[in-house]
Amino acid sequence: MSNTNPKVKVRLTDFEDFDYIFAMDHSNLHDLQRLQQRKPQGKAKVMLFGEHSGGKVEVVEDPYYGGSEGFEIAYEQCMRFTKVSATLMFLADYVVANVLFFKELFEDYLS
Repeated sequence: MSNTNPKVKVRLTDFEDFDYIFAMDHSNLHDLQRLQQRKPQGKAKVMLFGEHSGGKVEVVEDPYYGGSEGFEIAYEQCMRFTKVSATLMFLADYVVANVLFFKELFEDYLS
């Protein structure tokens, strides 16, 4: 039997391969957290995508039940969350790089 479901299935190796795995709603989050327990050594942080809303945590509702407006809302949310996520990840990398730079500089200074 072939799978005609357009959703991508999460594999256990995804918890090792990715830093973040985002869920769209609380039901997805619960399912992912349950699956993650089977791969506790994985590095992925499982969280609601809406935690990167730029404000209050949001849930992406299934757009299928919201008509064309539901798809527009889900698209807008995902675009906004992606921008916030990218900004946070860039800033985190920037901070780590600077901490390492100043650590080396300080260690050289003390030597």
